[in-house]
Amino acid sequence: INPDIWTGGNVNLGPETAQQYSVGVVLRPHPRWSLSADWWAINLKNTIQTLTLAELVANYDYFPERFIRDTTTNEIVTIDRRYINSGARQMQGIEFALRGSFGLGRNTLAVGMDGTLLLKKREKIKPNAAFGPDLVGVFSYSGDLALKWKHNAWLTFENDKVSITLTQLFRKGYLNNKLPGIANNSVTRPGFNERVDDYVTYNLSAT
Repeated sequence: INPDIWTGGNVNLGPETAQQYSVGVVLRPHPRWSLSADWWAINLKNTIQTLTLAELVANYDYFPERFIRDTTTNEIVTIDRRYINSGARQMQGIEFALRGSFGLGRNTLAVGMDGTLLLKKREKIKPNAAFGPDLVGVFSYSGDLALKWKHNAWLTFENDKVSITLTQLFRKGYLNNKLPGIANNSVTRPGFNERVDDYVTYNLSAT
């Protein structure tokens, strides 16, 4: 069969619902220094998502209305891949923030960092299904990449005449996507990158 594929919006979508929790602490051992950590958890239900063809086929019994058939031949003529309310997502993480500075005569050297440690990301596409494996550090077609760690850090030297800032953006690497043939070892792809390396960029600015 060669069915049409519908993609795009859906006027029948409902809202996502969420339960959110957070608790944090701020340490300030010195007037110029502070460190904070905030743990958070978000449990989403009725998530708005687009299911892949493989997910729809694998869960045909739950999404039969997504397979539109010819009334005469009963052949599938259209597959509806428009947005849908389905499934749930669980995420947990810790946000870190560091601020500090040193006095160097008439100069000041300031440092800072904002970082996120992702502890859990699990999803399911059906409300009555079990949650899938943890997606932290693993490529996924759904939502943002669940990077284990990412941070923005900076170092600033300044006085009355000049300000120089060096920043670092760091994103932890992750396991690459594997097509079925590679995953089951029936296909060997020369040079396949099993893991995407860490991504780091630096920026330097002066005023």
